[in-house]
Amino acid sequence: MPPRCLPSYREGWPSGSRWPAPWRSTPNCWCSTKPTAGLDPDRSRGFVKLVKTLSHEYALTVFMVTHDLDTLSTLATRIAVLAEGRMVADGPLAEVEHSNHPFVASFFGKTEPLLHSD
Repeated sequence: MPPRCLPSYREGWPSGSRWPAPWRSTPNCWCSTKPTAGLDPDRSRGFVKLVKTLSHEYALTVFMVTHDLDTLSTLATRIAVLAEGRMVADGPLAEVEHSNHPFVASFFGKTEPLLHSD
């Protein structure tokens, strides 16, 4: 049986930081693109707290696309890194952070920035 999923949200958590209405059916996964984009730090922390609580209480799987390293490091138990249309690394965060792939190293700040201010 395919998983029942909550609706996806693009570019930030819905206005008011409320969990989507179709929660009544207890879906087991939720997908989102950049759920913390544009949120102030308090709302980002609220989002993280809510996801942690719901993940624990309902065995909810969260699949999200994000560039927010704080959210990633707080919520993720497993990550995948995509570069040029391919998955170049996946696994636990601590493992992926040590990848030798240039894009992964750059993303986690293990290389020099692309632009230098001279």
